[in-house]
Amino acid sequence: RLVAFASSSFVKTRKIILFFICSKSVNNDITENNDITDNNDVEEGIPEYIATSAIVEAGNTFSAKDFVLEEGHTAEFTGDFATRFVQDGTARVTELGDFSVGLIIDGKPYDIKLTVQDTVAPKASARTITIYQGDPLTAEQCITEIKDQTAVSCAFRTEPDLTQPGITNQIIVITDEAGNCTEVPV
Repeated sequence: RLVAFASSSFVKTRKIILFFICSKSVNNDITENNDITDNNDVEEGIPEYIATSAIVEAGNTFSAKDFVLEEGHTAEFTGDFATRFVQDGTARVTELGDFSVGLIIDGKPYDIKLTVQDTVAPKASARTITIYQGDPLTAEQCITEIKDQTAVSCAFRTEPDLTQPGITNQIIVITDEAGNCTEVPV
């Protein structure tokens, strides 16, 4: 049973096909490697009303009850995951990778596999910069309001020639931790 967290909500079903809508991105091959599981490989000891694994987009919020596929059950986070990522009963993870989620469901402990991925390219706005001939310039100086759930880096697609006076148009490539890219004209 795989639960995929779509935007900030869960999709509750035993068989899930994942679809992602991404902003214009240089890295569009991320949708080719999504896992699809069904009830044939249910982990022993976990009732069918509990998801055995889940995939969430970095930065989305979710609760322990989102791992429960039926109404009428109690659920809460526990252990290291709760200490690191849960505040007021709501979890939010911006680190990419696989995590063991400790849950207490109906008074019994379970460990569920959570995969945090980033499939959304960063967003940013350009800023007009005026410098003196020969002054240093970084790509970060040309960008404002970067929005992403993970760490990002900025680089010029091609280094500008700052030894000559005049106006130059550049492209800044913003890449997040997962390799999703956005190109911003400056």
